[in-house]
Amino acid sequence: MLLSDIARVTGGKLSGKDVNVSDIQIDTRRLFETNPDCLFIALVGDRNGHDFLPQARTKKVAAALVSQPEALPQPGDLPAVVVPDTLKALQDLAAYKRQLFDKTVVGITGSNGKTVVKEWLRQLLNPELRLCVSPHSYNSQIGVAMSVWPLDASMHDLAIFEAGISQPGNMNMLERIIKPTIGVLTYFGDAHRQNFESAAQHLDEKFKLFALAHTLICPRDNPQVYARAQQWATETGGRLIDWSLTDPRAALFLVCQRDGKRTVISGQWGSRPFKIRIPFIDAPSVHNMATVMAVLSQLPVDLEVDRLPFDQLEPVANRLQLIQGIRGAQILNDAYSFDMAGLESVLNFGHIQSGDQPMTLILSDWLQGDDTGVYRSIARLAQKYRVTQVVGVGERIARLAQWLPAHIGFTHFADTGELIEHLPLIELNEHLVILKGARRFAFERIADRLTLKAHRTVLEINLAALAHNYRYHRRLIQHPTKLMCMVKASSYGAGEHEIAHRLSMLGADYLCVAYADEGIELRKRRVKLPIMVLNPEERQFDLFEQYHLEPEIYNTDLLYAAMRYPHMPIHIKLDTGMHRLGFLPHQIDELCRLLANVSNPIASVMSHLAGSETPAHDNYTTQQAALFDRATQKIAEARGAMPLRHLLNSAGIVRWPQYAYDMVRLGIGLYGIEVASPTRQHLQPVMALKATISQIKNLKAGDTVGYNRVGVLNRPTRLATVSIGYADGLRRIAGIGKLSLYVHGQPAPIVGQICMDMTMIDVTDIAQAQEGDAVEVFGQHQSIQQVAGVFGTIAYEVMTGISARVPRVFVEE
Repeated sequence: MLLSDIARVTGGKLSGKDVNVSDIQIDTRRLFETNPDCLFIALVGDRNGHDFLPQARTKKVAAALVSQPEALPQPGDLPAVVVPDTLKALQDLAAYKRQLFDKTVVGITGSNGKTVVKEWLRQLLNPELRLCVSPHSYNSQIGVAMSVWPLDASMHDLAIFEAGISQPGNMNMLERIIKPTIGVLTYFGDAHRQNFESAAQHLDEKFKLFALAHTLICPRDNPQVYARAQQWATETGGRLIDWSLTDPRAALFLVCQRDGKRTVISGQWGSRPFKIRIPFIDAPSVHNMATVMAVLSQLPVDLEVDRLPFDQLEPVANRLQLIQGIRGAQILNDAYSFDMAGLESVLNFGHIQSGDQPMTLILSDWLQGDDTGVYRSIARLAQKYRVTQVVGVGERIARLAQWLPAHIGFTHFADTGELIEHLPLIELNEHLVILKGARRFAFERIADRLTLKAHRTVLEINLAALAHNYRYHRRLIQHPTKLMCMVKASSYGAGEHEIAHRLSMLGADYLCVAYADEGIELRKRRVKLPIMVLNPEERQFDLFEQYHLEPEIYNTDLLYAAMRYPHMPIHIKLDTGMHRLGFLPHQIDELCRLLANVSNPIASVMSHLAGSETPAHDNYTTQQAALFDRATQKIAEARGAMPLRHLLNSAGIVRWPQYAYDMVRLGIGLYGIEVASPTRQHLQPVMALKATISQIKNLKAGDTVGYNRVGVLNRPTRLATVSIGYADGLRRIAGIGKLSLYVHGQPAPIVGQICMDMTMIDVTDIAQAQEGDAVEVFGQHQSIQQVAGVFGTIAYEVMTGISARVPRVFVEE
């Protein structure tokens, strides 16, 4: 697309020569070393994309789309289109690409199930149709535009996009971009409703997506949704295809029966009956499958429904998982589908998490029709994201070798079985291993061989929630105030280098640990951000210099010791009222005399608020800030310049932004724990502790359960034994019914005492509970704070008390 055409579509002004572009990018970290066909779009948000124009120019992009032309490197040096609003311009370009596509477009919205429905359609229709599908959960104002940009009638038979909203007015632009011919409404509920006045307003906003659709698919069993859908049909003259599991009057009436761990679904497909089996029994999956069946029935292609691979459908977690593997490797398993957008997404995630860790990509043949140019594009992606080696599986992927540069190793196997036989010979030690392949290659067999067989209890860390919480707090403070993030105690129990790498990519300025050993481990894991150590030992200062760590100096002994390492930056700790560590006010004059002769760079001066979250202590907080002001002014006079200053913790960021100074320290709030009332409704929980039902047995009234027979059953009971105990962090005090665990979203009280490795729960009232089911201790249905209340402690202690034997699984939405 010529730059002049882009200017015409976006209403912008061409600056420099007219060039042709075929790719767009909004993140310089995703650019190749050279990008002669790429348009870099400088979006303005939490970070200003215009600040990264020099990097884009270095990586030789073809042109830029900007709203701040003064940020361009030099007039005429980089061709550009200048527009008032780069986000709107991106959306205009996507809407233009959609306008050129004259085939079926499926647009999906709803409160839950959007991504599952989309991904199941992808699994069922590949490789029969060439699909353009939004990757993962790309359903935002930016994500939808990026998803629609590749749309091309010469390359795609069908497009499937999802749209998510969180504010009134969000859907107007998404409708203009997607403009679905078939509209789909999945489950409608309370999710993302907090910014709407009512459920009716929320539903009306979602229905804006279907303004020009000729067909609408929705559930009949929700009266509010069905009434609104009938109104839509009357107003637009469109065709309403409603589905139901209970009402035979629906256009698609389905009968569902449970068959062990599968569900049998039967109904009418056109004029003939059908019966399929899906490997799920939970109600949300059955409802999502009903939506999928309704969509399939309306596609303008002749499908033999009985031949589609329903029984091979894979669960869609809407997220990538990073799990511990054998030989010190980490496994990133995204092997259920293979498309270019998904491949780049998983490579980008791997690149963020790996640091400089070697990365191995295990990849199958490309099966989506013509592969002309595909393997060349894959090679470019492998080089761009610094893949160390590629392991190919299949007959056609051998072609990749001709495009890969010499520094990227390549090994090829005919099938998955042959690769598994040779796994011991492939160098994977300490690698990040990414699995990405078409479903028929059964890469789950490779994942099973590579995964470290571990405890059936896991602590799930949601990196998307971490990013959300980081950005929320970032918006509360003004630039250029810096942000230091606390990753001490293994990031409050969440993990070490994985969290640090993600914070680095989010733009954190500093990390903070408690002890030097924690900082050294981060350095060994290739974390490059500055690291402050709260509790330094002078005998380790040689290691501080070796690993570029920066000590907190809180007394004169440490200061004298640090002076022997004059190139080591130091942080001066003042005690303004916390009375834990630091120089007291009466010691400031002596401190200033010493600092006047200190050669070490003073990286910062800091103090800590004792009661920033509690209104009753607000006067004390202002007194602390006044003491801090006076002390730092004296230090500035002694040093000849004001050092960087920081006083605020998580609660302080929320309640005392006027004391942000030059940097703030984000701790517990980063992990989704509310420490001040204004954060309520804004933070997202990062951790979820999950176990598994090991066994279910039926017991009679009067039977006893567990040690000392304190669990006495007062009714016939269906008892489940769960793979978690007090050695994992589930404290004994929560036993004998004080705490419930959650199965299928329903509470199951603990029966008897909690054992070291196991806990028993009552699932009598949860009919669908079965062996192998997940059990939530805290997460979606029960917060860490609620569990802490039962334990008689605080959230910090619950988080850091999760045993090291519990694997940390990192997920990305």
